[in-house]
Amino acid sequence: MVTPPQRTEPTPNTPPPARAQTNIRNRHRVAAVAIAVVLGVHLAAMFLWISPRTPVTDAVDAPLRAYALPMFQQSWSLFAPDPVHAAYYLEVRRVPQDLSETPWVSASAVELAGLHHHLLPTTATNITNKTASLTNEALNDLPDDHKALFTWHFHHDVQTRLISEGLDGQNPTTQFNRAMTVDRAVTAYATQFLSAQGQLVEGDLVQYRILRVSSPDFADRATQGVSQTVSFTSGRRPPEVLPGQDVEAFERALEAFS
Repeated sequence: MVTPPQRTEPTPNTPPPARAQTNIRNRHRVAAVAIAVVLGVHLAAMFLWISPRTPVTDAVDAPLRAYALPMFQQSWSLFAPDPVHAAYYLEVRRVPQDLSETPWVSASAVELAGLHHHLLPTTATNITNKTASLTNEALNDLPDDHKALFTWHFHHDVQTRLISEGLDGQNPTTQFNRAMTVDRAVTAYATQFLSAQGQLVEGDLVQYRILRVSSPDFADRATQGVSQTVSFTSGRRPPEVLPGQDVEAFERALEAFS
């Protein structure tokens, strides 16, 4: 007796082939739309970022900076007709209460270590280099006698005394206000960096300096090497902590660079 073949009923949860193909196509459409939206937003943000300043770009400046600067900022200063010839580096040190000299520590070197062995490094690795460059630019915009004021040693009330003693109470110019802002920001960075390194103790002062590392012209590359000079050395400053500084987050960032 021949046993007739048994019929296999489809599992209720298994969709027919046509329905499965439709589901796959729908998922592909959703993925394509999501990618298109992300690319569209990115291209629009980059267009606004590189566009000339307008009321529209000014209105969205803060979110644009938060998006563009960490990963997508690009400098074209490497290219002709006027390529950059020098880089600026930030060094800091603690000054103990007896005002004895201590070794300078490169804040830039710690961040630049994050470039090594990374296929897609973050641009956060050159924050101190940009800060050093901006500081050097802001100070060089001042007349020599005003620039010299920032080499004075102030152990308290830095901003007030720069104006009252350095400017004899006169109203500071826009350039001088910018230099004071930069000086305070770099002092705060030096404070946080030394604190994160475990070097700063109570009663210490801080000091920073800008190093200029220049490369020779292309024609002289075979006979001249890279030269390093101190572009600026600040006076002694009390430790500075600005609103919003996060010591623990800063320590984690430094650990990530190493």
